[in-house]
Amino acid sequence: MSSIDEKFGKFERSCLDMARLEAYELKVNMNKKIQERIEDEVNQYKKDADNKYVNKLNKMEKKFNSDIYVAELDYKKTILSNKYIILQDIKKEVQNKLKIFVNSNEYLEYLEKNIISVMENLQGDSYEIYITENDYNKYKDIITQKYNCTLKIAENEIIGGCLAIDKLNNVAIDNSIRNCLEESWQNKVDQIEVI
Repeated sequence: MSSIDEKFGKFERSCLDMARLEAYELKVNMNKKIQERIEDEVNQYKKDADNKYVNKLNKMEKKFNSDIYVAELDYKKTILSNKYIILQDIKKEVQNKLKIFVNSNEYLEYLEKNIISVMENLQGDSYEIYITENDYNKYKDIITQKYNCTLKIAENEIIGGCLAIDKLNNVAIDNSIRNCLEESWQNKVDQIEVI
């Protein structure tokens, strides 16, 4: 019996060795699969974390850019508003200086040149020249004798200068100081709005 017992013992040891080897290989394979799964999960976690970080960074960048845009827009609006206020102050100052000018001795020469310019651009005698009431009272006789033209008092505040209306030919020329000031003012305002 010993040979059968020995054979059973050998068979038993052989089975145990094979079982241990299979268990060891199974353990190694399981550890390898577990390690791969852990690595995959860690890599996926890192990838997800990186994506979340990039998304959050993109959102922060968009918000930052939006905030910068709003701040720049507010800054530009403030600058435009201040420029407009400054231009209004300049306009008032210029108007005051022009009112002083129209009461000076040099003004008559300016007015005469202004009237000559209007008369050169109109044909015939069917036009009327409008000047301020102050100019009419001061210079009516001088101008009508010197230039043989019809003068009338302007109904609107033109500050100085003149405007002419040729009803027959349907032509109007505005050489008033107020018109020149308004055109200059509008050009400056248009330049501000372009910025």
